Amino acid sequence: MTSHLRNACIPLVQLRQAAADRLASILSEIDGPKALVLGPDLSGPLGMLVDVSLLKQNGVDAMYELGPHAIRCQHQDIVYVLRPDLPSITTLSEQVHAHRQEAPARHHHYHLVFVPRATLLCESALVQLGVYGNVTRYELCIEARRLFPYDDDVVTMCLERCFRDLAVANDPTCLYSVACALVHFQELFGRIPRVLGKGDWAHRVAELMMKVQEEPSATPAKRSERVEPLVDELIIIDRRVDLVTPMLQQLNYEGLLDEIVGITNGFVEVEKPAAKDSSKAGRPAVMKLGLNSDDDLFRQIRNTNFNAIKHVLKRRAAHIQATYEERHAAESISQMSAFMKKFKAVQREHTSLQAHIGLAERVSDVTRTPAFLRHLQAQLGVLVGSGADAPAEADAYLEELVGKRAPIAQVLRFIVLMSTVLNGVKQKQFDFIRREIVQTYGFQHLLTLDSLERSGLFVKRESRSSWPSVRSALNLIGAPVSGGASDTAPKTMHFAFHGYAPITCRLVEGALQPGWSHGYMRDALAQLPGKTFAHTVDDQKRPAGAVQGAKKIVVVCFVGGVTFAEISVLRWLSGRQNHDREYVILTTHLSNGDQMVDSLAVALDNALTRHHPASATQ
Repeated sequence: MTSHLRNACIPLVQLRQAAADRLASILSEIDGPKALVLGPDLSGPLGMLVDVSLLKQNGVDAMYELGPHAIRCQHQDIVYVLRPDLPSITTLSEQVHAHRQEAPARHHHYHLVFVPRATLLCESALVQLGVYGNVTRYELCIEARRLFPYDDDVVTMCLERCFRDLAVANDPTCLYSVACALVHFQELFGRIPRVLGKGDWAHRVAELMMKVQEEPSATPAKRSERVEPLVDELIIIDRRVDLVTPMLQQLNYEGLLDEIVGITNGFVEVEKPAAKDSSKAGRPAVMKLGLNSDDDLFRQIRNTNFNAIKHVLKRRAAHIQATYEERHAAESISQMSAFMKKFKAVQREHTSLQAHIGLAERVSDVTRTPAFLRHLQAQLGVLVGSGADAPAEADAYLEELVGKRAPIAQVLRFIVLMSTVLNGVKQKQFDFIRREIVQTYGFQHLLTLDSLERSGLFVKRESRSSWPSVRSALNLIGAPVSGGASDTAPKTMHFAFHGYAPITCRLVEGALQPGWSHGYMRDALAQLPGKTFAHTVDDQKRPAGAVQGAKKIVVVCFVGGVTFAEISVLRWLSGRQNHDREYVILTTHLSNGDQMVDSLAVALDNALTRHHPASATQ
């Protein structure tokens, strides 16, 4: 469905069209009903590009995820949509051979759609595995564009390994992917007249983007110049400029859902209301709930500090109850007809309210614990600490976490937070932390600690920290949200964390007024890592919105991931009175602190944890 894109300030639905048309064309070439088998990492991205209704219109009446077991279906045609990697090709060949052995009389037709394209290695593997002649091959080149509309103001590239590839493997491939995606974006929505950014990765993306646009053979650049520009500015931000924010606990509703419940490709699992007493084996039946702007209630509460959402939920419940009560006043046919129209809409609201109350209860089970509150205070202590005792207090809390065997991701996030704010830790403490982690959680985490060090997230202190001056210049610390009714409409951007405003969002705010080259912003940028750059495209037409006096549209591109809390703050900034900018977030991927440190972890089997489960990490 594309209904959640209908309110976008630019027509993001265009990003879906090419991929949807190509897949529909492939499916239409295959006559009759067919089963669709998706690679495990493709169901999410394709779901953002292709509607289920389109698949059904083209004969797909069964869908599966590629797994180790053979597909059990009666369809003559089975369509695999896979990435060109050897594990996927091997699994496909095993399933083809299994079908032959189980039902030799049944003749299946196999179709393989490579995303984005076939490789010589995979073609060779199909031959060696004995299935090359049994599989009809196609290509679905969505990767060159790599833009998946997540919501009406968020576009993701689904490059979940981007930060690790850049920071640990030193593989810049994804920077070129980002640059090409930005070129394609401008091909659709016009050349962006002003580009600025912060950080070395961001600077490299801007260079590559301009290089691709200036190539004589590059038609995208020529097409972008013919399209009426819709976007006024592009701000590119390197994740390494602000490593503090993703390490902190998010406190907006959507951010907490992501960290505690888990959001996957815009969906979260909730219990089916009608199945609470009829589940098998004591496990309730679940359904997937879409989290996007198509849900009016979720749009209201997604950016709200969790301490304040109870007021919104209470108001919505009262509204629903009042609507139900209107049935008593309906006496005439026309009144009853009008009530039934309202009733259908309120029923949908009621279902959404029940789901979000259930999710809020799950989140509340965590947020009201003493350990959670203690963790918030410890994080804030690191951020505001400036005296001689500040590092000692952080060290003491870290020892407390390790002593209680807290989840390893939580421990690593706190280590990265300490190291970033304090500009590293002293040699003695550095060695002590490594030793404690290995002894408590297992030697397999030694390689993870090495990855953190190589990526600059956990280092030895070599100079004084610039954090106090950055914190002061950007006004990063404010009053935490207390949970009053007024907190549903916060007055400062500190609401999405525990009294902290994200550096990235302050940079976006400062890029516009008074600008990065003036006053406090210039001083703050000098203290942050990476290059600062800005350029304007010569002889570029001003976007139509600017000419008409509407809000200017700014695309904020995050290289290395963005959190839901940062997105919430940018939405808040856009909605402020007298703020003349509207933001579209374009990111390599959606992330949080756990996912960031997990992406740097090195998979290493520890046989000791198999034989002694008590020593396994939590």
